[in-house]
Amino acid sequence: MPLIRSTQEVTRGTAKGTKPLPEPTTISEILTKVLVYGCKKYLFLESKYRLMGYAVLLFFVALVADFLPFPKTYFSNSSNILNQLFVKYSWAWTLSLVGIFVFLTTSVYCAGDTKKILRHFSRLLIATLVWWTWTKLFVVLEDAFGSCKTKPAKSGDKQEVMASINGKRACYTKNGTWVGFDVSGHAFLLIWCVMVITEEAKAILGWDSIKDYIRHEDHNRRRTSLAGTSGLPTDLFSETPLSRLSSEEFDKVKKAYNRFTIFANISVVSLTALALLWDGMLIATAIYFHSMIEKVLAGLIAGLMWYTVYQCFYTWDILISPGLPGFGLFKYSPEKSFKTSSNLGSNKASTTSASALHFQTPGKLRPRDQDVPQFMGMPLNALKNKAKGDGISSSLDVSA
Repeated sequence: MPLIRSTQEVTRGTAKGTKPLPEPTTISEILTKVLVYGCKKYLFLESKYRLMGYAVLLFFVALVADFLPFPKTYFSNSSNILNQLFVKYSWAWTLSLVGIFVFLTTSVYCAGDTKKILRHFSRLLIATLVWWTWTKLFVVLEDAFGSCKTKPAKSGDKQEVMASINGKRACYTKNGTWVGFDVSGHAFLLIWCVMVITEEAKAILGWDSIKDYIRHEDHNRRRTSLAGTSGLPTDLFSETPLSRLSSEEFDKVKKAYNRFTIFANISVVSLTALALLWDGMLIATAIYFHSMIEKVLAGLIAGLMWYTVYQCFYTWDILISPGLPGFGLFKYSPEKSFKTSSNLGSNKASTTSASALHFQTPGKLRPRDQDVPQFMGMPLNALKNKAKGDGISSSLDVSA
């Protein structure tokens, strides 16, 4: 006589499943992770240490260069190719590469929402405004506190002030030499570019965890859909940071992540190379160009603007603040200062952590589920009560 399993056991067997396992990691993925890891170590050096390094460079090294000039090299000539092709257009290079990275990452953590993506791009507009304002102001200061002097006809001749000429450009047209307090625009711009790169690139922190969230959330949603037909309690399923998203938003996140992750990693490598170049050219500037005080003042202004914008303004919970990089529809980054909200810029947005949003490790039962006796992950009493309610016996039936 064949044994027929009870309805309870059939239901349990149908509902039973295992968490999806990660796909095998390929050699190319391992190499990519190693490369990106090295880039992160350089980019995400603590800002205080980076700024301390700049302070030492612009003060002590520049002070030595003022009194003990370094030997002339290729980089002591302002016409060198790196200066002409890169430093001269440093903000354009920075804006282009950072803009690409911001688009790739916001398309994922903003689920393709155009308004939220544009709000993140407003940070680049603010950064551009900072660059333009200070570089123009440096020119105004030089004109205001400078004077035009005649070029000496012979070595040793004394220069005379041409009092009737005002302005650097007018001085040059009269074949004069402009002498003034020239705040180092290169030192300011190179430090500002590096700080913008390192802050915007923080959106890549915790990026790999999104892949796990997508896999577990996809599994959870399928189980939830199955529970609707089988009658199993849906409160047994674990949550992920993506649980707050609608089905449409989740699909957009999944597609964008699979599509843009490789390009986001390439962008991180490109941004690291650019930051290395800017740091290298800053060393050349500290050694060969401007006086120490002109470079120190430029560095102080760049550091102050970084602190004002990224450490203060972007962390304020006000409507006009675009928020920090990584501030989107769900939390994935380990950065404590990152926020998550369904409405960027809303005054309801708040700094959250995994515990505050009740995010659980995928596959781990929530506390309220642990009150139910379980066997191999299945709630015994819940199924028993369900079976009694349906008038189904849990014993095996024997039929001839």
